[in-house]
Amino acid sequence: MRKQDTSCQGSEANAKRLRPVAAPQTNREAASDWIWETDTKSRLTFLSKRFGDISGIPWALMNGRSISDLAAMGFEQAGMDKIRAATAAHGVLPSAIYRVDPARGSTHFWRLSGEPRFDAATGAFAGYRGTGTDVTAAIENEAAMTAALLRAEAAERDALRARRMLEEAIEAIPEGFVLHDAEDRLVLCNTRYREIYGLTAELIKPGVLFEDTLRETGTRRTYVIGDSGLDEWVAERMRRHRTLDGTHIEQRLTDGRWLQIEERRTSDGGTVGIRVDVTEARRREALERDRERTIAELQAARLMQTSLLPSMRLQKEIIAKSGLDIASRSASCTEIGGDLWGLSALDGGRVGVYTLDVAGHGATAALTTFRVHTLIHELGAWLLDPGRFLQELNIRLTELLQPGAFATMFYGVVDPAANCIVYAAAGSPPPLVRRGIGLPLTPLDSAGVPLGITVGAAYPSTKAEFGPGGMLFLYSDILTDRIDEHGNRVGEAGAFAWIQHCAGQVTAETAVERVCAPFFDPPGRPLGDDLTVVCIMRP
Repeated sequence: MRKQDTSCQGSEANAKRLRPVAAPQTNREAASDWIWETDTKSRLTFLSKRFGDISGIPWALMNGRSISDLAAMGFEQAGMDKIRAATAAHGVLPSAIYRVDPARGSTHFWRLSGEPRFDAATGAFAGYRGTGTDVTAAIENEAAMTAALLRAEAAERDALRARRMLEEAIEAIPEGFVLHDAEDRLVLCNTRYREIYGLTAELIKPGVLFEDTLRETGTRRTYVIGDSGLDEWVAERMRRHRTLDGTHIEQRLTDGRWLQIEERRTSDGGTVGIRVDVTEARRREALERDRERTIAELQAARLMQTSLLPSMRLQKEIIAKSGLDIASRSASCTEIGGDLWGLSALDGGRVGVYTLDVAGHGATAALTTFRVHTLIHELGAWLLDPGRFLQELNIRLTELLQPGAFATMFYGVVDPAANCIVYAAAGSPPPLVRRGIGLPLTPLDSAGVPLGITVGAAYPSTKAEFGPGGMLFLYSDILTDRIDEHGNRVGEAGAFAWIQHCAGQVTAETAVERVCAPFFDPPGRPLGDDLTVVCIMRP
C-alpha cells in the first residue's frame, strides 16, 4: 500500500462538527469515491452525491460552502493547513491521505487530490477540480497487516504458531496480499492474490522470484502489456517495484479489470504488497465523467437551439415597424426538443410567423429543427406566399428526413394594412384568431399533410380577416394533451376554452403567461412535451 501522507497522523483539530443526518450504514470494506469542484473563492460548486453517503452529511448542504468548512467535520488541522496553502497559491493539490473524525466518533481516512482549472481563453484561474476516496478500509487493513507482521517478528520463540496466526489473518483480508523477502523471493500470499492473477499454488509458491512471477503472468497475457513487448514491460515493472517512491500503480488486466497495486518495504528489506480490485471505482468514475460530458453537450446544444428562436432585438424591430404586440414562450421537455417558431419582417409592413413541431423529442427532433431553420432562410423568395412556401419546404424535407419522420407547421403572413392574415398549414394544431374588437376567438383550418411525408402534397393559401383589436394565437399540441383535474385529456375543445379564457388580456405577454401558467405549477415540474406558444395582437 502506498506510503501514507504524514497529514494523516496526530490530528489535533477540535473544530465544531457538523451534525450528520441519519448516518448511513456504510460498508467499510468497500472503496468509496466522489468528485468535487470549486469556484475561484474555494467554494464548492459541485460535489458528488456519494460524498453524503460516506460522511453522513447531506451532500446538497455542502454546495456553495468553502473548503475550509471541512474543518467543522473534524478534518485534521495539519491537513487543512496544507490544503489552504496549495489552494491559496493556485497550485496542484497532490494526492494525499487525510484523517477525519466525524461527529459519530469513528475515524476515517480520505485520499484527496485536485488540480487548478484555468479559463482556456483568458488563462484566468477558474477554481479546482478533484477527486476524493474513502480509504479507511485499506488503512485499517494495512494497520492490521502491519500489526500482524510486528507480532510475528516479536514471536520468534514460537515461530510456527505466529506464522499460522499471520497466515490466517492475511487470508481473511479481502484484498490480495503478497510478501517477498529481501531477495525478492515469495514468502507468502493469500488466496485472493492467486485468484486475481489466475495462478495456481504450483505456479506461485514460496521461493519463487517476483520477476519470474511477472514473466509468467506476462506470458499468460494476464496483464495488458501494450506494444513495448514483454521484456520492456517486465523491466519497467521491476524498476517501479524496486523504487517504491510512495505512489500506487494501476494496472489493467486483459479481462478488463483494473488493479491498484501498493507496495511497502519491510524492515528487513523485503516487500509487502496489496492488490485491490478498483474496477468498479474506475467504472463509476468513467460514468460520472460521461454524465458530466453529456450534460455539458446537451446544454451547449440547447443554447444553439435557443439561438434559432427570434432574438429580442428582432422582435422589437418588427413590433416597432408593424405596430403589432408580439409575445411568446418556448420550453423543451428535455434539454433539446423539436419545437421551433420564427418571425420575418416582410415588405409593406407585413410580418411572417411560423410554428414548427417535429415528431419525437431529443437529439433527433432537434437536428431536424436545425435543418428546417436552414431551409426557411433558403426559401426566402416564397415567404409572401404561404402555400408555395410550405410546398417547397415539404419537397426538400421529404428528401432529407428518414422514413417515418415528419413535422407539422403553420405559416402565416400578417398584413395590418390589408386587415388580413394569409396562411397555410401542414397538420398543425388549429390556430385561434380574433378577427376584430369584441369578436370571439375562432379556429383556423390547419388541415394539411405533415411535412416530409410525400413530395406531391399541396398546401393552399387561405385568407382570414384580422382587423383592429385582432389576435392570432399559435400553440403546440401540449395544450391539447393537457390532463384536467379529472384525469382526462382536454383535447382541442379544452385547449380552445382555456385560451379563450385567457385571451381577454391587455397585452400579448399577459395572455401568453396565463395560458402557460398550468404547465409550470408547481415550478420545476417536468413538461410532458415541448411547449411553444405565440400570441400576436393588433391594437
